[in-house]
Amino acid sequence: MKDLLRETPFGTIVRLVRPSLLPYPEEEEGFVVPDVYRPRTPLALKEDEWSRSTTLAPTSAATPKPKEYAASDDAADSTHPDTADALRAYEATPVPEGMYDPFAERTAHALELAPDGTVLVTWYGPDDAGNPQNWSLTKKVWAAFVIMYYTFAIYAGSSIVAFAFEDVAQHFGVSTIVAALLLTLFVAGYAVGPLFLAPLSEIASIGRNPPYIISMFIFCVLQVPSALTPSFAGLCVLRFLAGFMGSPPLATGGASLTDIFSPQKAGYALGAYGVAVGVAPAIAPMLSGFAIERWGWEWAFWEMLMIGGLGFLLLFVGLPETNADTILYKRAARLRRLTRNNNLRCESEILDAHKTFGGVMYEALARPLEMTVKEPIVLAIDLYVGLTYAILYSYFESYPLVFHVGYGWSLGMAGLPLIALTIGGMLSYAVYCVWSVYVWEPQYVAAKGRLVPEAYLPLSLYGAWCYPICLFWFAWSANRTHWASPMIASGVFGLADCWSFMPYLNYLCVAYPKHAASALASNDFVRSMMGAAMPIVAFPLFKNLGIDWGNSVLGFASVAFLPIPFLLYYYGPALRARSPMATHIGTKKDPQWVGERADAEAASAPAS
Repeated sequence: MKDLLRETPFGTIVRLVRPSLLPYPEEEEGFVVPDVYRPRTPLALKEDEWSRSTTLAPTSAATPKPKEYAASDDAADSTHPDTADALRAYEATPVPEGMYDPFAERTAHALELAPDGTVLVTWYGPDDAGNPQNWSLTKKVWAAFVIMYYTFAIYAGSSIVAFAFEDVAQHFGVSTIVAALLLTLFVAGYAVGPLFLAPLSEIASIGRNPPYIISMFIFCVLQVPSALTPSFAGLCVLRFLAGFMGSPPLATGGASLTDIFSPQKAGYALGAYGVAVGVAPAIAPMLSGFAIERWGWEWAFWEMLMIGGLGFLLLFVGLPETNADTILYKRAARLRRLTRNNNLRCESEILDAHKTFGGVMYEALARPLEMTVKEPIVLAIDLYVGLTYAILYSYFESYPLVFHVGYGWSLGMAGLPLIALTIGGMLSYAVYCVWSVYVWEPQYVAAKGRLVPEAYLPLSLYGAWCYPICLFWFAWSANRTHWASPMIASGVFGLADCWSFMPYLNYLCVAYPKHAASALASNDFVRSMMGAAMPIVAFPLFKNLGIDWGNSVLGFASVAFLPIPFLLYYYGPALRARSPMATHIGTKKDPQWVGERADAEAASAPAS
């Protein structure tokens, strides 16, 4: 409990007041500094000879120590190891022997980072409790829950006003289609926000928690003027700002989960994260519908303040820092204070020192756009998941027309059928977990982690068929049959949504291991902008064509997009082989994979 609380924003504030209440291991009495981090002092050496003796060796052979060597006062009577030990300690990793880690971006040689005598600060060993990958299962599950609730709260903020459009239009004297801007601008805000806020979490001196907690606090504060503003224009500005400030978990929530779960188990956490992303917009109108009906449109924002406030509280006292670079950055600072050895640096400190503002802006803004344009895999997934978002946000226009107007239900009751999307999402996640345990994990272990990214996609092939089924079923049963029929049809969309989002989120991370953040940023921007446009498009679509033909248009679009998952599954390796950014595992450019396949074919061939 103490370890968890120490890394939270609350723990950080407590340590500023009284560090002894939540000490790190390096600050506790009896802590033994590893030999490799203890300083040493030359006595009678020439400067160039000492420089050579303290530089990391380019080979595994130890660099001979000069005879004239004495330990500093802090390391008295100790024998300092050769610098080759520092290299071996740096290269130590908890990844199981023989297993490939697709999420890792480790530097091949420590010498490239520290050729000047700097000693790299890393984990104390493969079982270091400070490494998020080594946290207990309870701590991991708790951190994942906090991240998913945080994500749920932000996504709920988009559609929580969906059933208030008519009240807002009447109150401010605008049309209903103009009132729909309240949803559109929020989604546009969280489409743009990650491009500027997400890179902050990758800076070691900042980490994941400060952008999370500061932006969430501002997000909650913005709900108050949103409920009290006398101006519709002001309300639109506030909605965009709320979406912008709520955006960090939408781009980096998945990164936080991969911080703490191994590649073999991260899929389960990312799957649950995908469910939170998919069901939150569906649940929000159910939560606000009755309050809006009884007390007015302002209560959508008061409820959002309650939901967001709980998310802020969980982040403040319950989410430890997960970024390994940030954890090691702080450890290096503590070790420097403890040993007075200023040569101690973590990898991220050395790398960040060579970064420029232009380079950071390129990675944050230009590279996602570049990948969208130049990478067919990224563009195809962006458009496909964008169609999913467009369909989802079209329901917030069609559901009131079907259940409130068509079946004559109250506004609050008209939001309840959206629970079918949630049930569909839960069922899809259960199937995903079973498939992962019995199909994907055995393949991953057998391939020693070098599993082709396309192995994540089989469920997306089934999800592709669910879109036209649910849309045509909903279109031609709504207001023509019993209300249960269109409700069940929308439940099929829950299956399609999660079976698309979960596989593709994993696929992008593994297919682009060195540029996963940019690939996810591209996907977040495109899908969010397509979702943001849909409330404006859906109103005239359903008004002019009706529920039947309006949803049929979306159904025909899903049929046109249906080949995309199959093309990615069968031709993904060929596309990755042509890409300078994608991994070449399983392609003709992967000598190890091709060699193993050739050996297997030769072994299975009949003897001549």
